[in-house]
Amino acid sequence: MPISDLYPTRLHEQNKGHFASIVKLALHDQRINDAEFKLLERLASRLDITKSEFDAILKNPSNFEAIIPTVMMNV
Repeated sequence: MPISDLYPTRLHEQNKGHFASIVKLALHDQRINDAEFKLLERLASRLDITKSEFDAILKNPSNFEAIIPTVMMNV
């Protein structure tokens, strides 16, 4: 078991939210053309978005909120 499995970072949830935001931009004109779809497929692959997650996000990107990373700093 990798140590990263012991300490979840919510990175995957952040990636899904980020991807959903990109899908919303692509849908601004109410459709996704072939070039946009290919780009979305490449981005999904790089962000470790599964096929089922990809389909769900394309169907309704509003169901996925963008998670803004927070940093704790001592001031």
